[in-house]
Amino acid sequence: VHRNLDYQDVLASMKVCKAFHEALPNAVEDIRVEKAITQATLQYLCCTFHNLKNLTIHPEYDDHNPRLDFSNLHFPVLQSLEVANTPVTTLVFTSNNTPKLQRLSIEQQTSPLRSFRLDLPELETLSLEHLTVHDCSDFAPSLAACPKLRTFVSYKFWGPDDDVYDLRLPECEDLSLTRCDGLGGLRLWAPKLTSLDLQGCFGLRKLQLLDVDPRSQQQQPQERQEERQQQEEQQADNTSAG
Repeated sequence: VHRNLDYQDVLASMKVCKAFHEALPNAVEDIRVEKAITQATLQYLCCTFHNLKNLTIHPEYDDHNPRLDFSNLHFPVLQSLEVANTPVTTLVFTSNNTPKLQRLSIEQQTSPLRSFRLDLPELETLSLEHLTVHDCSDFAPSLAACPKLRTFVSYKFWGPDDDVYDLRLPECEDLSLTRCDGLGGLRLWAPKLTSLDLQGCFGLRKLQLLDVDPRSQQQQPQERQEERQQQEEQQADNTSAG
């Protein structure tokens, strides 16, 4: 029954019926909010609905919609999060606050993000629209920290001008970076990629598609050095024994 109730009906029912108030938090898995909410309300959802798997926040667009911050909230079983027409202060989602997250969609058209950091072992789909990030130094490491990412779609993801992204996406099949005006270069390793869309990236001057994992290339010199050290140590031991 709870799947057919909107957020306001759920709250009203919890106030009227004590049994409903006690049983509902553990039963609710899906919540869709179509009105602007405050940080306090988001905190309430987090603390009350411990089995929440799907959360959608999609109010009508308004420049004055309150900002939300998910970075210090813990949703232990959340699998899908969609936030639209709602400004978020940071884009920080890790295994500490959303360890089961598989799908993340963020759309905002107002102020820039204060920080961008992802570390999601289960994330498969990421969609970002109308986001501005002044510091993109954590962008590539964040995507690399989502090893199961299969689809990444962005529209008007704006970082510093002439930014060059070094992306390592081992499972990615669909990559779209449309209207990323500040993108100056892309160095990409994505062995399973079947679709690449760079439409409207007018600042793009360099595109490099890699056949070999750049991380393995970085490891090889270190491995050879360690092997030489082992050989030298073995020779020294043999000399001492002789």
